[in-house]
Amino acid sequence: LIGNAIKFAPRGNVTIKTTGPATQLGTAESKIRVAQNITKTSGGAASLTLIAHGDVQVDTGITIGSTTGTLSLEFEAGKSFDSSVASTTGGSVQLLPTSSLVSNGGSIVLKGTTQSATTGVAISGANVNAGAGNLTISGNSASSIGVDISHSGASSVLTGSTVSITGGS
Repeated sequence: LIGNAIKFAPRGNVTIKTTGPATQLGTAESKIRVAQNITKTSGGAASLTLIAHGDVQVDTGITIGSTTGTLSLEFEAGKSFDSSVASTTGGSVQLLPTSSLVSNGGSIVLKGTTQSATTGVAISGANVNAGAGNLTISGNSASSIGVDISHSGASSVLTGSTVSITGGS
């Protein structure tokens, strides 16, 4: 469904947001979980933006990518519905083992801000490939690790024209 929206939407841009003001407690309804592959197979440049009050998670073995034209990806976790301020509970971007983000030259931006003892951005045995595009990872955590890049049976591989990683706690 999302792959078709990227192909057929004007200019191929799709944004998905969860609702909730900054003070709403994080619930399952405030999270975005990608549990099926999303593939852009036609058209020109496009973008997919996922903004969650809580977490943005790409499940094990899932690929989000493009085989034709660039697909810029932006995942933001821990933002209120208008994405102008952080939610009070925050959220993390989680790329689970063997998941892949492949932009075919589009930019990839991963941002997570959490107010709890979780990681802002966690990449565990995942492939993140921006090709000729830029890769930007920014994670902040009130009491833990801002960015955690690890392996879980598979190595994490990060590729881009320029790769920028910023973490804070």
